[in-house]
Amino acid sequence: MKKGIHYYKCNTKGCCLNLNAEKRHGLYQDLLEDYQIDPVLLPQVQQMMEEVFGRLSQDNEQEEKRLKGQLTELKKKQETLERRYVYGEIDREIFSKFSAELKAQVREIEANLEKVAVPLSNQKSMLEKGLKMMLNLSSSREKADAGKRRRLQALVFPEGVAYDREKGAYRTTRANSFFGLAAGISQKMEEKEKGKSGSETDFSPLVARRGIELS
Repeated sequence: MKKGIHYYKCNTKGCCLNLNAEKRHGLYQDLLEDYQIDPVLLPQVQQMMEEVFGRLSQDNEQEEKRLKGQLTELKKKQETLERRYVYGEIDREIFSKFSAELKAQVREIEANLEKVAVPLSNQKSMLEKGLKMMLNLSSSREKADAGKRRRLQALVFPEGVAYDREKGAYRTTRANSFFGLAAGISQKMEEKEKGKSGSETDFSPLVARRGIELS
């Protein structure tokens, strides 16, 4: 520490990184600001998010119907296999082989059903809560204690962040899909306002349901 300034020092051999805490703090705030949305654009961003989530809900309903159909067929095959075994039409070895295969397929489909069968009944409140948070991510972290800062980072950046020495900035391998989507929409809106973009963009593929967490 020099003249009351705290430094982050890397002790790894060959690292040679010595950066003051204030600088690192500022760089982290810059990363958070990339995921903030302009309050002026909030109504448009929310409308677009609602449309995207609406399409996702429809897609999930169709996928759920398809998976349930597959599950029903597999159950029928299991019943047929068991019946043939009971009546001696197939031996134990064949029964065991195909029974294991069918059970594995059933488990896979049931796992996929869990991913799409969760209703977005609280969609509107979830959107409002998330977007409100995104209006001031940077300042919220600034005012938070250490525990809340950790929770905020875990929410926005589930896989954490790392300091990129070459670029002199923080980076993340993955952001929560909700924040990434809303920030992307906000950016496109800003570009459209400035006349840099006139085409409509489909944001649905950017959303991974497993990444939408606001609790």
